[in-house]
Amino acid sequence: METVVHEEYAWLKEAQRAALKRLSTLLCAYDDQVLQQKPYWEARYTEAFGALEQQCYAAFVRSSELRRRIALARAYMNRGAEPDAAAIDAQIVQEFHEYEEKLRQMEAERERAAKILKAEELTDVDAKRLKHLYRQLAKKLHPDLQLEQSAEMKRLWQGAMDAYALGDLARLEILAAIVESKYADADAAAPGDGQDASTSMLEEMRAALKRTEERIRKCCAALERLEQEHPFKHRALLENPRAIDERKDELKRQIAHYMAECKELEMQLAMMMQGRAEVLH
Repeated sequence: METVVHEEYAWLKEAQRAALKRLSTLLCAYDDQVLQQKPYWEARYTEAFGALEQQCYAAFVRSSELRRRIALARAYMNRGAEPDAAAIDAQIVQEFHEYEEKLRQMEAERERAAKILKAEELTDVDAKRLKHLYRQLAKKLHPDLQLEQSAEMKRLWQGAMDAYALGDLARLEILAAIVESKYADADAAAPGDGQDASTSMLEEMRAALKRTEERIRKCCAALERLEQEHPFKHRALLENPRAIDERKDELKRQIAHYMAECKELEMQLAMMMQGRAEVLH
């Protein structure tokens, strides 16, 4: 019986070690997608369509604003009053604040995309070194691998993520040296290391392995979800010049539609504000 217990202990210990290694690999893959690949593909998408999408949204907002102005002016006229241009302007500013904020955000995204795409790329050797350092830091600092994190570990981990996202190899080298000196023995260990293979310890090890396997499943699911989200779902589009041109043509048609609509609405609003609404009925 004791031999069986020790065999299970050895198996569980090795299974947990392998599971933690796989989890570490998956977590680093997820972080690579979110911290490096996502900003890059967002920048590629914005470079291709950002200007046209911003123009399209601005035209849509202008069309919506004109419709709202007409509705407000008509409300005055239905009460037998002359439209108050200043009051209408004030209400429009209040109601369309979020739309204007989104337009500013779109402009900021275009500027950010340009900076990302103009940034100097790491050499293949440096890129591999960056990933290696990040993986080593993740083993010692990632919250899914080190469940009991001190405030300092959290700060160092945030710094590692920031440096990785920016491709800042020098900063990551410094952080790796700091972590190595402070947490040289902080590698995740399987429950039961250095302890007797008692029945209670085996139960603890089984539970720990089950938790690790569940985290692996969640991480795999998260990676799959990423592929369905912006910008990853647009990768095929961005790698197809013909599809890019077709999407641009579609946006241009939408812009033309909104602009034509705005021209008609501006004429209608001008006549209403001049007290000639009867011409429209």
